[in-house]
Amino acid sequence: MTPLLTLILVVLTGLPLAQALDCHVCAYNGDNCFNPMRCPAMVAYCMTTRTYYTPTRMKVSKSCVPRCFETVYDGYSKHASTTS
Repeated sequence: MTPLLTLILVVLTGLPLAQALDCHVCAYNGDNCFNPMRCPAMVAYCMTTRTYYTPTRMKVSKSCVPRCFETVYDGYSKHASTTS
């Protein structure tokens, strides 16, 4: 029984520890945005969203999100997408 427990402990200590996700979190209107933030434990993705006010004026938001979801095509960009 002792060798089995020793083997289990060796295997468990070799497993990687779960690490929190770091995302750049901000909202900006064209400037560079680098503000790394540790996301809460329930977060699995970093999301970048572009919102167009006009064809030439947009806002970019970056945030931590718990799940991926479809974005709505905004009519100005060729592709509306989320990133993880």
